Amino acid sequence: MQRMLVLTRICGALLLATTLQVWAHGDVTPQPIDITGLEPIKDSDTVWLEKNPYPGNEKAIEIGKHAYAQNCARCHGIEAVSGGIAPDLREKLPLGDEGDEIFKERMVNGAIRNGVTYMPKFDGVVKQEGLWAIRSWLASVSVDAPATATATAAAPASAPAASASPSVPTVARTGEQVFNTVCTACHTAGILNAPKIDDKAAWAARAAKGLQGLIASSSTGLNQMPAKGGDPSLTEQELSEAITYIFGKAGVDLGKETATNAAAPAPASDPAKPATN
Repeated sequence: MQRMLVLTRICGALLLATTLQVWAHGDVTPQPIDITGLEPIKDSDTVWLEKNPYPGNEKAIEIGKHAYAQNCARCHGIEAVSGGIAPDLREKLPLGDEGDEIFKERMVNGAIRNGVTYMPKFDGVVKQEGLWAIRSWLASVSVDAPATATATAAAPASAPAASASPSVPTVARTGEQVFNTVCTACHTAGILNAPKIDDKAAWAARAAKGLQGLIASSSTGLNQMPAKGGDPSLTEQELSEAITYIFGKAGVDLGKETATNAAAPAPASDPAKPATN
């Protein structure tokens, strides 16, 4: 009898763990993708292409990288390095037509087994252009992707040094742009207990860390949140902008809350001891 009770408890625990893992994988709301700069696909809302229209397209790869972090990293891992919840797409998604076919099928139908949603369908929720951009980025990080010879090729000996084009500074994203591409997946719906953007009380409680403290914890990750929200390309300035934007939308004056916390009375010092810096 005692043995049966123990086995029942173990089975119950395993069922709960499995249920939580399935929820963590399937309960994801597809987020919109900014497709500015991509060539539009004709009838993209009604007809799906059979092949990726943007293979090797640098703009598509850039957009796809941010879109992956926003929509896919939670299950498939940061930089497509899976943590075990879902397949490692660097290894499991083939290059070429075969991979395009698999990708399309998942985007259109999702993954449902025995009535359980392991992955939602993205078709009809996210623009086809944005989804093919994700495919383009995944192809660029595939274990089978060829090395980019042009990146390491030496310049012709006859080329004068002055011919090198000046570097173009990267334009930092605004706080709203960062939120809409990186943070919204969790902080809009409250996924994995993430504070919703309009939860004033939750953000007011976090304001005591101050802006620099919040930047630090966002950079390294906290609880279920991965480092930089799953987008390692975020700069400190962009993190600062995003944090300021979130607190503003929540109606919390980050500077005021921090100042109030700092103004709290400190323990009385021993008058017999000289003050030290």
